[in-house]
Amino acid sequence: MPGDAITTFCDRERLPVPQRVALFLQVCDAVQHAHQKGVIHRDLKPSNVLVRKVDGAPVAKVIDFGVAKALHGNDDASSVLRRRDGALVGTLEYMAPEQAAQAGAGAVDTRVDIYSMGFCSTSCSLGACRSTCVRARARAALTSSGRCWT
Repeated sequence: MPGDAITTFCDRERLPVPQRVALFLQVCDAVQHAHQKGVIHRDLKPSNVLVRKVDGAPVAKVIDFGVAKALHGNDDASSVLRRRDGALVGTLEYMAPEQAAQAGAGAVDTRVDIYSMGFCSTSCSLGACRSTCVRARARAALTSSGRCWT
């Protein structure tokens, strides 16, 4: 799919914060649609939101539902959060604490996407200083007594 990561697009186009927020509202609509259809993305991050101009206007698309999980089915949404080698599935820097900690059945629901969207919108708004903030958050999550924020 053509397009750039939402953060790359916003920085390259030098979008002011109100336009970044307006663009991110498209992401909110897409995630709400997925949730209404019973799907949790579980790996929302700027590189999974592509933006391109259509008729001169930026259009955001949420991609990569590779680790998505159905809300209604035989498995709970917290299953398949680790690979066979024990590595987490998803991106820790944007992951909700309960998703990273695997708090148990029922702990992972649509709220994990909402958490990730909040962090993505912050990253989108911060511009150049975002990578330092993302790294600091990941470091803090990994060193908090073996858990992601208590």
